[in-house]
Amino acid sequence: MPLEPQKISLTDDALIVSQGKICVINNTKQTQDKLVITWITELEKEKIIAIAAGSGRKFAISSNHLVWAWGNNHFGELGLGHYDDCSSPQLVRSAIPHEIIKIVAGEHFTVWLGKSGQVWTCGGNSVGQLGTGNELDSNVLVPVVGLTKHRIIDIAASRSHVLALSDAGEVFAWGKLSSNTGLEPGTGRLLNSNRPLKLKCQDKVSRIIACTNATLVLTETGKVLACGSNDFGLAGQDVFWLGSGDLIAVSIINEPIMDLVGSKEHVIALTQNKTAYGWGRNYEFRPLGAFARYGIAVNPQLITLPENGKIAKVLVGNNTTVLVSEDEKIYLLGENLFRAQSSADDNRNDLLELIDEAQIKDLLVNGLRPEPNAQDILGTKMLDATLTKYSDITLFSSSEANPKQEKQLTEKTTYQL
Repeated sequence: MPLEPQKISLTDDALIVSQGKICVINNTKQTQDKLVITWITELEKEKIIAIAAGSGRKFAISSNHLVWAWGNNHFGELGLGHYDDCSSPQLVRSAIPHEIIKIVAGEHFTVWLGKSGQVWTCGGNSVGQLGTGNELDSNVLVPVVGLTKHRIIDIAASRSHVLALSDAGEVFAWGKLSSNTGLEPGTGRLLNSNRPLKLKCQDKVSRIIACTNATLVLTETGKVLACGSNDFGLAGQDVFWLGSGDLIAVSIINEPIMDLVGSKEHVIALTQNKTAYGWGRNYEFRPLGAFARYGIAVNPQLITLPENGKIAKVLVGNNTTVLVSEDEKIYLLGENLFRAQSSADDNRNDLLELIDEAQIKDLLVNGLRPEPNAQDILGTKMLDATLTKYSDITLFSSSEANPKQEKQLTEKTTYQL
């Protein structure tokens, strides 16, 4: 499955790339019912093609592979060569030689994927999550050891463990693995590791998800496999812990899966029939809504749209699920990051449809638009599927259809709805 540039992050605030520029949709208590959209003006001269966010920090990648970072930096997780927090974007000079194409944020560390297929890390390293063969922190990018013979095409990180997917469909893991992952050599041997170890899986893998104390993978045959702790129901089994460490099939889902997305504590699988299943943590904001019981959903639950609508894309945040239908409608479950008018009251149990917030809808669907030059940006392995994934549906409005609105979005720096 080709890697796509991440242009929407719902981890903290909603961070979106639209037409090469970044905006933050802020929903704080200070703004109450007013939605504030702020454009990152410090990067307005750059063409941003991907972003990442998590644990109070943000990253932006430009089309020429320069990276900017800002936010929390207590452990050096921004890669800037110091430990000071940054309130505005700073150029990550230690990333310049590596042509970074993807970034993922762990709790106190960051993982960086280069166009060459190699992986770098920085930040805290208390359980070996940097993969450097030791437990020393680093405030600049350092290479992960043991992967030079493999071309990595995707990365994922949880609070304390990391996954890397090779172009051969193999998965490598490191960090806190004592309850997450079945490893080779041995038969389900459980341990922590400061260097990558190969995941035991008979099938080739196309997607990796690193959740809290659990690992999930999607195989090329459309199966979802899981291992690790099941304290949030992430392994999709009605047991507390999958003690053998081996990957096992997630129960109930009996149809092929085309995509798999996950936050720290809940997972959504999108089937080839354009339906979705969700499982994991479902209390407080209830990111699975009323489709799953309050508390922990240990088995995948079917998520449906009104009038049997087909789901084209799923996005997740820590407490949020966003479903995009084939007919351009956007539905929310869980925390309403957008504070937008919807088809129902702001009830966390309900599936909310964004109906009157044209700016928000345009920003979201622009963030889903594949980059026209994604193959050049991401490298030779990222082939035409990145460009044609949505060729059979319309998920965005063209500038010709609404030039006045596009002008408003690109000219204003901050506005309130």
